[in-house]
Amino acid sequence: MKHSKQNQSIVDYTPIDITENILLGGRDLVYLAGLQWNSIDDRSHHLLSYLAQTHRVFFIAEPVLEFISSWWLEIRRDECGVWVVVAHLPDWVSEALVSAMHHSLIDELIEKYAIDNPILWYCTPAALPFTRHVKSAAIVYDCVNERPDEATSSILQELEQQLLNQAHLVLFKERNLYKSTQHSNVYIFSNSGNQTWNEMNEFIEAAIANVQTADCSKDYCPISKQV
Repeated sequence: MKHSKQNQSIVDYTPIDITENILLGGRDLVYLAGLQWNSIDDRSHHLLSYLAQTHRVFFIAEPVLEFISSWWLEIRRDECGVWVVVAHLPDWVSEALVSAMHHSLIDELIEKYAIDNPILWYCTPAALPFTRHVKSAAIVYDCVNERPDEATSSILQELEQQLLNQAHLVLFKERNLYKSTQHSNVYIFSNSGNQTWNEMNEFIEAAIANVQTADCSKDYCPISKQV
């Protein structure tokens, strides 16, 4: 079933046993990608596949805007264990209304899947407007692409600054971006150079363990730098 003007509280979900989170241990991870699942790079795919072994991982893909009169979620579980979530939204309404619809779908996802205080892993500041209300254990900003500038969007620049202010951990793929960022807890995290997949796994294990045990009401949660 889908959202419509007559019914705005029902959406189809793939069945899931909510006790799975207890059995796996660790917090849920909500990964806000800004891309479709089949468009992400090797680094991101490896990271999410690895984390899905011990966490419930929800990959929030870039929404699909189309000429429809309803809004709904498409949810499937990839063979690597990651839950892929795609919002289908109308392309003929205002940007503010699209964001509100996306907001409501995120709320229903959280309720239906019993997602409690997840780690929010942002790959794009564009996801902030429809997720800023979500209560989380920690926030990660993983800048996998070029940072927004005035030439791309001043709105995205402002959203990125808000995200940097809220993030407990900031990751960059490129050293030049790492050096240009003012944050107390920023790291280079890539699959190039001297970093092996095992080193990446060890780094993420330390980061995830830290944000789950540290007092994340503080400005940041320090971990050992891996650069």
